[in-house]
Amino acid sequence: MVKGLPMLKNEYDVCEDYALGKIHRDEFPSNFDRWKINVLELVHSDVCGPMQSKSLGSAYYFMFFY
Repeated sequence: MVKGLPMLKNEYDVCEDYALGKIHRDEFPSNFDRWKINVLELVHSDVCGPMQSKSLGSAYYFMFFY
């Protein structure tokens, strides 16, 4: 594509873990029987920390539930 640029050879090894991570995966089935309708049937959580300063309860971490 560029005149005067030498052709470069692609001589590198592909990491096996990288290649496995790029493999196509099928989508999850969208079954309506998997929908959660009762309270606390499905809970998402996340942990945050360590924070620079302590909380009122002397904690450096906190957790979200949603």
